Amino acid sequence: MRTEAAAFEKAVRRAYDRGDPVPPVPSCSDWFARGAREPAQLPQELGPDTPVWTWSDEQTSGFWLRMQLIEPAVHRWDAESATATPGPGAPRLAAGTAGHGGDVPLPAYRRSAILDRRLLG
Repeated sequence: MRTEAAAFEKAVRRAYDRGDPVPPVPSCSDWFARGAREPAQLPQELGPDTPVWTWSDEQTSGFWLRMQLIEPAVHRWDAESATATPGPGAPRLAAGTAGHGGDVPLPAYRRSAILDRRLLG
């Protein structure tokens, strides 16, 4: 994606410098769909137990798969609540993530704050 964007930028600059019409902007939705295909396939390729870096104590690809399920649900709920239009949630997803905040990000934030205090004095 980055190389496509760089190539498009060069084409626009060349056209502008020559006084030619600027090339049409590629469809953003097509560009996004092409760029989203590869990451979307990774969980299937890796499975849930592949060792990977995470900011959590759990260092597996399964962590990222769960985060990809949880994050949109949390932000959807937040946006719906902010606009007073909450919709029905997914009970199984909610039940599976009930303790997530205290079990996963909170310890990571705590470690980060301790590290910040050590580094900053």
